[in-house]
Amino acid sequence: MDEEQLASKAIKGNKQALGKLFSIYQEQLFKTAYMYVRNRDDALDVVQETAYKVTKNIHQVQQPAFMKTWITRTLIRTAYEVLERGKNIVPIDTIFNEEEVASGEENNVKQMDLMRAMEQLEKHNLTVILLYYFHDYKVSDIASITNQPEGTVKTNLFRARQQLRDILGGDYLL
Repeated sequence: MDEEQLASKAIKGNKQALGKLFSIYQEQLFKTAYMYVRNRDDALDVVQETAYKVTKNIHQVQQPAFMKTWITRTLIRTAYEVLERGKNIVPIDTIFNEEEVASGEENNVKQMDLMRAMEQLEKHNLTVILLYYFHDYKVSDIASITNQPEGTVKTNLFRARQQLRDILGGDYLL
């Protein structure tokens, strides 16, 4: 059974279908939440709260094809709520395993540099970067998730790339 059929059943109230959808999306949802809150426990809280909100409001989905987009939008809003509550008091250094950082591997250093640079982005620019590069969403999908015109998403993506290049010194390809 494909995702759209599962989404259709979930909209009609089938809890098993919704559970299967969440099992399909769980890794992506966790990674997205983690990029926002930067803490494993808070990311799990965001995913759990998102699951509750989705279950409670599943009837709002108009078309099954947009289920993943709707869930992602709900997750991002929930992550922002958690951030506003001040739950993300975790320094960036605790995100990475100290042994990996100490090993001096170039990829780990670049990954840390990128994470630090991303922390400096405005929320809307961080969102487009995460969705575009980390989750491979198209500009049209990001526009749907963020409720913005495609032109605005493209502008935010351009500005975020430029800001990351400025912060990182141009050594990174975005």
